[in-house]
Amino acid sequence: MGSSMKRIGMMGLALLVSAMFVAAAQAEIKVGILALRGAPKVMEEWGATGEYLTGKMGEPVTIMPLEFNAIEPMLRDGKIDFMLANSAFFVEMEKLYGAKPVAMQVNSAGGKPVKEFGGVIFVRKDRPINTLSDLKGKKFMVVKASSFGGGQMAMRLLLQNGIDYKKDFAEFKEGGKHDNVVLAVKNGAMDAGTVRTDTLEAMEKEGKISMADFKIINQIKDGFPFVRSTEL
Repeated sequence: MGSSMKRIGMMGLALLVSAMFVAAAQAEIKVGILALRGAPKVMEEWGATGEYLTGKMGEPVTIMPLEFNAIEPMLRDGKIDFMLANSAFFVEMEKLYGAKPVAMQVNSAGGKPVKEFGGVIFVRKDRPINTLSDLKGKKFMVVKASSFGGGQMAMRLLLQNGIDYKKDFAEFKEGGKHDNVVLAVKNGAMDAGTVRTDTLEAMEKEGKISMADFKIINQIKDGFPFVRSTEL
């Protein structure tokens, strides 16, 4: 992987804009968070953080779950003060609006920090799909074409292996949320899908799926704590 792609991947989820205590002079501080798995999940994971910051800073801190296509206009129009989004968005917003990273979210697995992520391509275990080339002529779903871990990384891998998502699939759709992609494959609505690494493990932990029901296409086994198909 090129150095620029590696830099983006290592950046992970970036919190953009300036220091929050500077923004505290405002009547309300609005934090937009990319709703990778939907608004309820954002509030489950970040609602308490908003309440904690409100108490610490003496000004209301509002957590705002945002869909992929809502982040750019919200930042452009000054409707959010901070943004937590994937690294592809950071690079784009830095270019367009001079956004600045002030912190990086570091996930963990087994008590150890995980600073990188990738994409995982998966199918149902009972489907006769075992290789990337087997995906041709099938129905394939991404989270969004603009999603770094839930779209772009897998699309890059497919192109590297001679598969053009624009013409080689029977159907190419966007699920909008990571959970939607996983459930579409699980329920047979789509033949294959791609999501960000750690999504399948998280959904299994929540009791929504069993990973034993899926096959990972082009699985890379190198000690990374989550199943993956792409480079990090």
